[in-house]
Amino acid sequence: MGTGELQMKTIVIGDLMLDKYVFGIVERVSPESGCPILKQTTCEYQLGGAANVAKQLKRLGANVILFGIIGNDENGKMFKKLLKQEGLEVDFLSTYNTDTTCKTRFVNDLHQQMFRTDRETFVSYSDEDRHKIMNYLTRNQICNIVISDYNKGVITTQMCQDIIRYGQRNGINVIIDIKENDLKKYKGATIVKGNKKEIHKLLDKLSQIWISDSSLQKLRSVLNTVTTQHPLWA
Repeated sequence: MGTGELQMKTIVIGDLMLDKYVFGIVERVSPESGCPILKQTTCEYQLGGAANVAKQLKRLGANVILFGIIGNDENGKMFKKLLKQEGLEVDFLSTYNTDTTCKTRFVNDLHQQMFRTDRETFVSYSDEDRHKIMNYLTRNQICNIVISDYNKGVITTQMCQDIIRYGQRNGINVIIDIKENDLKKYKGATIVKGNKKEIHKLLDKLSQIWISDSSLQKLRSVLNTVTTQHPLWA
């Protein structure tokens, strides 16, 4: 990879999440309900969702710009702190008057996840912010656009297709980690990637039952992608 390629930007856009881990020790059960009592010892935070994708790409040496929406709350402040620790820019985050999506996992001393609580926010970009993002794409040198869709509202069908069409016009790779079973939403991307569950949902749209090389080829043809993958084929 040449120096010029390293300077070109990789855009990551999608649903942003904060992953919280509460670690503790279970020594007794609750007399009221019989459920285990977790005596908290430590608490850790990590970047989740599209932010985790951006973090991993940054560590691989990519010049990453992350776009997404966080809430105007304490979790949002923690999210920005973690981004700065990873050397990721925070200038391109949109802060709305809502909650930052946070997944809290409770883990016992045997490293078993006891349960998880989700504080989810479903929010889409305003028209103004969407236009700002598209304008940014046109003014900068970009080699890849990664869309991380968790179906939390940021990646609408219109947003996804606007980015895909922009990539097609300008020879930019558009790589999508999918969540929905909407063929129209992801049509035309360079690469569509999903786990077995998500690929099955798309194949169901084509009246397919089993994932096979031939069914993936058919899906690729319908989506008009260079490649369609799930972990068994990746």
